[in-house]
Amino acid sequence: MTPIRFRLLATLLIAFSACSSGPKAPTKNFDSGREYQPKAGPTKSQRAHEENAITKDADYIAMQGLYQKGKYSEAIDRATALEKRIKSPLALSYVRNLKGLSYLATRKPLPAIVQFQRALDYQPPEAIKPYLQYNLAASLTDADQVDDALETLKDIHPENLNVETRAKFYAVRAKNLLAKTAWVESARSTLEASRSAGPTSGNKSSYIELLDRAVSQVTKQDDLLKILAGLEDSPLADRVRNRVAPGLNLEAPSVTTSGDSRTIGLLLPLSGRFADFGSRVLSAITLSLKLYDPVGTEFKLEIEDTGDTVEQTIRALNRLANERHAAVVIGPLLSKGIDQVTARAETLGIPLISITQQPGAPGEYVISAGLTPKMQATEVARVAIQKLGLKRFAIIHPRDKFGEQYSQSYWDAVESLGGKVVGIESYASGETDFRQVIDRLVGTYYTEARAREVEALTKQREEMKITKKTRKTTQYFDLPPIIEFDAVFIPDEPKVVGQVLPTFAYRDVDKVKFLGISTWNSPELVKRAQAFAEGSVFVDGLFLDSDSVSAQKFITRFQRDSGEPPSTIEAMAYDAGLAVETALRDLPVGMVSRSDVKSRLRAISELPGATGKLTFHDGEFSRNLTLLTVKGGKIVELR
Repeated sequence: MTPIRFRLLATLLIAFSACSSGPKAPTKNFDSGREYQPKAGPTKSQRAHEENAITKDADYIAMQGLYQKGKYSEAIDRATALEKRIKSPLALSYVRNLKGLSYLATRKPLPAIVQFQRALDYQPPEAIKPYLQYNLAASLTDADQVDDALETLKDIHPENLNVETRAKFYAVRAKNLLAKTAWVESARSTLEASRSAGPTSGNKSSYIELLDRAVSQVTKQDDLLKILAGLEDSPLADRVRNRVAPGLNLEAPSVTTSGDSRTIGLLLPLSGRFADFGSRVLSAITLSLKLYDPVGTEFKLEIEDTGDTVEQTIRALNRLANERHAAVVIGPLLSKGIDQVTARAETLGIPLISITQQPGAPGEYVISAGLTPKMQATEVARVAIQKLGLKRFAIIHPRDKFGEQYSQSYWDAVESLGGKVVGIESYASGETDFRQVIDRLVGTYYTEARAREVEALTKQREEMKITKKTRKTTQYFDLPPIIEFDAVFIPDEPKVVGQVLPTFAYRDVDKVKFLGISTWNSPELVKRAQAFAEGSVFVDGLFLDSDSVSAQKFITRFQRDSGEPPSTIEAMAYDAGLAVETALRDLPVGMVSRSDVKSRLRAISELPGATGKLTFHDGEFSRNLTLLTVKGGKIVELR
């Protein structure tokens, strides 16, 4: 399972509140295991003076710049040097906090724990203390020190945290409670995190994963009601509410355990904005089941129109399960509401082969057959490391749901394969100027962190009497880029990629490999990026000029019947049909256990399909995607 990442507080708040004058309770020193009694601290005015001094210290600013650029080892070295020079306890708290965050960023939670505890030992102001405690709890969580993490969290009053950190506090608490198998409390804490994050951020994937893992273990209705009590306004409350009365407040249907072995249900948009896509997918599934072949297997398709709404999709699934007696369902096609649809399939106990880009809520009866961000990112990372021999990577991604998913999945895959992500930058959707994004990535944006080089350039200009910046003198004005990565992963559309790639060249960043996703498999990539796309590497589920026999068989048949070539979504749907046909093929005619059908689907291995050989693994049909590159201005398979 993909690890859940929680961002830590990178900088301390500077809006201090008055400290209480009463005696301080002892705090546990995790480094030594002893009790530590803080000494009397400085006055409020002394604190303000010390805080002002550290935030203006050039070395501290440089350390912040190194941390923000992802140069964590250098930030740690700078912090160690600062610790020897700085005497102010408050300043040391700042330095050790950032040093601890740098350790955490390099997946070293144990030394991070020591740094955060030492920062707390210096009796920081009450306005700062809860944020240091949160960072300590998060590092203890990363080190799997669950009991210590929960004890530290008990000392934090969430109302003293800002809204963003409060949400993270509840999420970290939920993760530790999950490890303690405290399912109800973990789910409640996740709902608290979601509510604190607010309507726009409260439904992000990390919260959904936490909640589903906890709630999936809760079987008693009374416990489900306990989870919801007082938290009905959380953005994720419906994920729990649907288990009490499943289906977006629709009447919960009765649950059947069997279906007709020759009846396959389809959830497709046959009306509305996406009707054309639904029709093409139906043609692909029909091909896979050989319904037009006189000697093909005799299956009956029960097709339900999902339209454009989640409610219509839920009702359609209810009918397929309880009125049409389908043994298995393929669909839906649209990602909207996929979490609710997959949760309903799990409640009904009917196998669902989803062909959406989002996998939906995990479950025993749910299998993802779509081209998910995780699948693409993992394959790109594998190719880059194992085939191309690359080790160090940067990531540039749009600041939206899909960008976050792709970047997190790629980061996880790189680290699992022994590579290293050395830099990551994001940009707003719709951005057209990527100069600052790239400058931040290569260290030319943070000039304060390279003060000595700037001074050296100034001195050179003075000595050479250079007063104007021209093409010939630009080297005496601009800092050279620091290129510490072998390749850059950019999960976006060709329109954006066509602007990003040339900008790298214009900022003097060359000899790096560009890596992408299935959207790059378009003539638009070469048209927009031109020569800058040469040698780039990306993946897709289907390539029309593929050498694969299975792929060409599908492409030829689909084009013959439809009059136009298929796209990846039709290929994925075709393969989902092949998997269903394989699972049902040898079952006796008549009613069969849906649990048996589920087991047969999960047992599929190395099944040749249009998108590769399908094998069930970790809730999805995994396959080796087609590897593509640009050569001579054309998209070709990577050899």
